[in-house]
Amino acid sequence: MDRLIDGLDPPARLVERLDAAVPEEADPARSDERRFRAGFSADLDRLHDEEKSALADLDRLEREAIGRTGIRSLKIGYNQVFGYYFEVGKTHSGRVPPEFRRRQTLAQGERFTTDGLEAVELRLRELRERLQAVEAEVWGPRG
Repeated sequence: MDRLIDGLDPPARLVERLDAAVPEEADPARSDERRFRAGFSADLDRLHDEEKSALADLDRLEREAIGRTGIRSLKIGYNQVFGYYFEVGKTHSGRVPPEFRRRQTLAQGERFTTDGLEAVELRLRELRERLQAVEAEVWGPRG
């Protein structure tokens, strides 16, 4: 197969476009990785910057919640069913503030959400949908 590929002579314009677009270490199996090089598309760069900002907001929310509750083991987690949540061990579940709304009870703890966490989750979801749409548009045919 490699011999066949080496023998191909792809159009120079296509090779240039791929080299400019695709990161050297691209792994299509990873959904958290950039599919296009920084600088290839200003729209994609802006959306990736906004995504980084939203992820930083998640870190900030976690630090603030730990500071408010004093629960050092409190963590923000994510799954596809419940989305983002604060997870607290059973021994600390009585110390969560009233604005924490219970989402799920586990054998070893509780999962909660807040208005702030839901707002960041919505922002991330919308950003990722826009990223997919812009990536499809950027990758599409060009004149």
